Amino acid sequence: MYSNEEETTHEWVFELQKQFAEDTAKFKAHINKLKDELHKINVGIKSTNEILKSSNALMVSATERMASATAQMTSARECIASCSTKIESATLKKKLALKEMKEIQTKINETKAYRAETDKYWNDLINKEIEKRCTISSRLM
Repeated sequence: MYSNEEETTHEWVFELQKQFAEDTAKFKAHINKLKDELHKINVGIKSTNEILKSSNALMVSATERMASATAQMTSARECIASCSTKIESATLKKKLALKEMKEIQTKINETKAYRAETDKYWNDLINKEIEKRCTISSRLM
């Protein structure tokens, strides 16, 4: 009778391990998806920073042309206006990217909390089953 109980325990443990592995795989897939999204946002921020650098360089160039040639003043003002638009656009993109990063961080934190709850649930279930099995074993002896 003890031999059958031992086999049942092994099957039970195997089922829990299998379910835990499935839950862990789902969790890792979700984390990887969030990492991919975060990577895309980081790439976008780097691109935005390059646009900002480019826009700043254009503004400096336009300012130098204004000082050196009054005749080119209109052209320089158009360049500055264009640069300002690019800076505003890039700043908006950066703000949106930062907002998305915060949302992703929130999702990561929620996922970590869910994982902690899942781990607690499975640990409690395992401990209850172990306690139950120990009680049954001690009664049989």
